[in-house]
Amino acid sequence: MSVAIWCPGDGLGHLTRAVAASHTLGMAPAGVTLLVDDPSAVDTRLSGVHQLDVARLPLEGVEELWVDALPSGRGELTMAALAGVPTVNHLARRLDWSRYQRLLPADPPRFDRVLVTEPLPDQQRAWLAARSRSVEDVELHDPPAPPPPADIVDLVRGSWLVVHSGPPSEVEELVATARDTARVVRTTARVVVIGSGGLDVLPAWPLLGLAARLFTGGGANTIRQVRLHAPGTPHTAVPFPRRHDDQTARLARLRTAAAAR
Repeated sequence: MSVAIWCPGDGLGHLTRAVAASHTLGMAPAGVTLLVDDPSAVDTRLSGVHQLDVARLPLEGVEELWVDALPSGRGELTMAALAGVPTVNHLARRLDWSRYQRLLPADPPRFDRVLVTEPLPDQQRAWLAARSRSVEDVELHDPPAPPPPADIVDLVRGSWLVVHSGPPSEVEELVATARDTARVVRTTARVVVIGSGGLDVLPAWPLLGLAARLFTGGGANTIRQVRLHAPGTPHTAVPFPRRHDDQTARLARLRTAAAAR
């Protein structure tokens, strides 16, 4: 195994970022393995046209490791635990740093390279800079994906599109937000759902630009994909609670940046 990307958890966030990072960095798909808790739960469509290998944690035979999002994992990634890995890098995204830092072990990893995939809280970036040889900002891009089925393209085109892979209760909240918005603006928009309980399309980003309006959560990948693949499309993002992801702060920063333009 030459390059591995550590993707903990059971959601799509870590995997989506890992796939985009491997593509952006020009890694050969045949040489990249996604390390996950349960390989059988990974939907291989997420990799696009070039499939990546998936293997179960823990780390064995890794020459270069990319740690996604959580620099010390849930506290289990330490200098000692990674001592056998020649090169350790980090894909950084915004964390609820005041909460996450309570999990940091006494000997957290040191990184050869940190790629910052979105603006970070000052304390988080400073901590990474102190434990890394280099810290650089990067814009992640998704790999090519097969075109969605024609019938789904027709259904999504011009719709008010809800895109979310989270719990059904969150999808229901987004659908309610879309319908409430439609009532306010006095329109009879067609609401279409991709994700939990809706259309089974993965990845969903090729469809974003077809919608008349988007309703999503506030995760880092979603915000990036809407900005890149549906610029100018009206977008309502709802922050949902996550253990280490401060979606409220992410969306507040975006509103501040938009107001300054």
